Amino acid sequence: MTLKKIPLVVLVSTLCSLPIAAAGFMPPSAVLSTAQSAIAQAFLDERCPDQYVYVLGETPNFRVVICGDRTTGFPTHYLGVSKQNGSSILLPLSAYTNDRFFARNGAYTYTLDLSRQTLRIGIPGIPPQVEPFTPEIP
Repeated sequence: MTLKKIPLVVLVSTLCSLPIAAAGFMPPSAVLSTAQSAIAQAFLDERCPDQYVYVLGETPNFRVVICGDRTTGFPTHYLGVSKQNGSSILLPLSAYTNDRFFARNGAYTYTLDLSRQTLRIGIPGIPPQVEPFTPEIP
C-alpha cells in the first residue's frame, strides 16, 4: 500500500479548496444513485462549498463524508456530523490511500477504512473508538 502524505493545514472556518496530488482512481461517489447524489450534495454544500461527495456513509453515531476537489477529482477533507446533536467537524485529509482516509485534529485522529468498513477515532488517553461504517451506494 502506498500512502500519499499531505501537509497538515490549519483549517479556518469552512475553507475547502486544498488540491491534493495523487495517483488517480475512480471516486466511490461515481456509483451513487441520482437521488442519493442529490441528497449528499445538498448535505455537503452546506458545510464544504465547491466540493463534491467522494465518499458518503454513516456509522451508528455519525454521518461521514469525504469531500472531493471538483477540479482535481481527488479527496480533500473529512466531514463528520454527530447524529446525536448535529455538531460537525471538517478537517483536511492528512493522507489517503485508495481505500483509507486519514485526518487529524491535534491529538485526535480519524481513519475511515473502506475495506474494513470502519471509522476509527483516536482519542488521547483512552482506547480508540471504532464504529462500523456503512457506505451509501446502491
